Amino acid sequence: MPPPYEPDGSPQATGQSEDGATSWVRWEDGTTIQTSGDTKIYVYPTPIPAGDRAIKQYSEMSGGDTITSYDNGDREQFFSQNGTRLEAFGVPRPTDDGEMMEKVQHNQDGSRMEIFVGGRQLFTSADGSTTTEVLPVANFVFDLSLIHI
Repeated sequence: MPPPYEPDGSPQATGQSEDGATSWVRWEDGTTIQTSGDTKIYVYPTPIPAGDRAIKQYSEMSGGDTITSYDNGDREQFFSQNGTRLEAFGVPRPTDDGEMMEKVQHNQDGSRMEIFVGGRQLFTSADGSTTTEVLPVANFVFDLSLIHI
């Protein structure tokens, strides 16, 4: 079952920001739901199992965008308007060739952008036939005293 996971029990405490723009409700199971405009944030006192990790926080924004934060530091963001899903890893993940990946963006058309530790980026088209690599710019220090004109 995908998030959000609704709390158990009844409301135990409520609050509101001084300007009235944000309110929150703490439920019997310890879950807190914060509402601000069209945004709703679910904060779970005990992370909810979701495969090999567990959900700590889930946010729904207007238009259907969502952000899911996990107990291992990972974060997934879904953009409903264009179907893009961005994954940011709390701890970089090794790829098959041993390179450490920090983020990956999955596009609706099946293409993806991978971002690695050190700044290298790799774009792969939906059919896997076209890849574009962007290398980070190195910081060079030039000693102009060595140049004689």
